[in-house]
Amino acid sequence: MADRPDRKRSLRLLMAPVVVAIAWAAAASGPVETFAIDYPESTPNPTSSPLPTPTPTAAPMSMQVGIRTSATLGTYLADPNGLSLYTLSADPANGSMCIGECTTFWPPLVIAPGGIVASGNGVNGSLGTFTRTDGATQVTHDGRALYLFSGDSAIGDTNGEGIVSFGGTWHLARLSISAVPAPACLRIVGGTWNPPGNDNHPPALNHESVRIRNACATTKSLTGWRILDYRAAHVYRFPKGFSIRPGVTVTLFSGQGGRTATHLYWGRRSGEVWGNAFPERAYLRNASGTTVSTFTLYPH
Repeated sequence: MADRPDRKRSLRLLMAPVVVAIAWAAAASGPVETFAIDYPESTPNPTSSPLPTPTPTAAPMSMQVGIRTSATLGTYLADPNGLSLYTLSADPANGSMCIGECTTFWPPLVIAPGGIVASGNGVNGSLGTFTRTDGATQVTHDGRALYLFSGDSAIGDTNGEGIVSFGGTWHLARLSISAVPAPACLRIVGGTWNPPGNDNHPPALNHESVRIRNACATTKSLTGWRILDYRAAHVYRFPKGFSIRPGVTVTLFSGQGGRTATHLYWGRRSGEVWGNAFPERAYLRNASGTTVSTFTLYPH
């Protein structure tokens, strides 16, 4: 016999609580599978906004170059964040020799094409721009390309001053070329900082070295002078009475050996001095503690 409509309606009402109970029991006994709803473009999700699309950092449309002053290094240019700016001696006017890997350590100061570069208080000379070979627009001062240094992290850091790498010498961008100090005639000119083998132990340790040259016109005494590594974790003090004659290069080895007029030895039996860090740097300081020469080696 066919069910009457009122009977069917009653059965549906009776079954509803059972369906709800079964769904509740399934949820309580374990994870419940959920489904994501893919809203069509014409019907945006009413409960949330779409995530923004990531965009690469763009060069600014405008910037102001300022100045900073150091008691020992004088007045130099700084970027809008106050970080030190540098120039490379090998650069031509309105051009850059720093390309490829060099820009990882010395990021060019760039601005958007057609952007405006303004001079802050105390900045003299002429600010300008040129187009690099990689297409970026780099800022210049009196025709010298300006760079930041990856080793500077705070306002007032000048860790890039005097570094020799990537074909030239890096100097703080001073207000005039004449303000750039002449290199010291007694200076570090190189070294062997990653000899073949395990340079924590002989014989490789005995080949690890740093070279100091006297380009002065007179003999220079190194009594009280020191050589320091990147973080001053290792310090070598030159023997009392030791001196370097004009035009002579002295090599300081990390290991052990007999001292001569051109060979010195740190005397280490184990443990490298130059840790092959990036960058690897040596400082030459005089008896007063002033840094006379800095040398940085970048593998490239």
